[in-house]
Amino acid sequence: MRQLPTAVDNLKRNQDDTSTTVDALKRDQDDIRQLSSTVDALKRDQDDIRQLSTTVDALKRNQDGISATVNALKRDQDDMRQLSTAVDALKRDLDKERNGRTALEQRLHEMSKMLHLCQEGDGSSYRGTVFVTKTGKTCQRWSMLIPHLHGFQATMYPSAGLKRNYCRNPDVSTGGSGVWCYTTDRKTRWERCDVPVCGTL
Repeated sequence: MRQLPTAVDNLKRNQDDTSTTVDALKRDQDDIRQLSSTVDALKRDQDDIRQLSTTVDALKRNQDGISATVNALKRDQDDMRQLSTAVDALKRDLDKERNGRTALEQRLHEMSKMLHLCQEGDGSSYRGTVFVTKTGKTCQRWSMLIPHLHGFQATMYPSAGLKRNYCRNPDVSTGGSGVWCYTTDRKTRWERCDVPVCGTL
């Protein structure tokens, strides 16, 4: 009978040890749960890092594309500068050509007047040698009174240049503007001559 209390005491101690072990296991189980939560959080962080890495790679590619675009724009800008320079040079050349053409036209105008290739103003100063009318009729000599009688004699109009049968305008008050002559056609008394006005050559 003395051994029975001893056995009971041993059972109690074993039960206490078991309870302690169970409590320890519960705590370990809680730690494992916490560890599992931590691992899950780390996995989520890892996924976030992967997504961030993907985003960074995309940004790098975009940066490369932007850099290429910027370089292309710079080249285009250089091309535009060169084009602008070429256009400016062309404008200068055109200005020079216009100035040269204007000077040439002025020289031609002066030469035409000197050579009497054209008539100025009312034609009274024309001293050229055209002797055909606009319709192709030959002019009558100023010194002749046939076939048309007239009063324009060289002696009466000494400064009018009434030589041979050249087109003239000896009297603006009667002849109006532009050179003319009496014709050798009996049906046509007089006609204008086809002498261009200076500046329209």
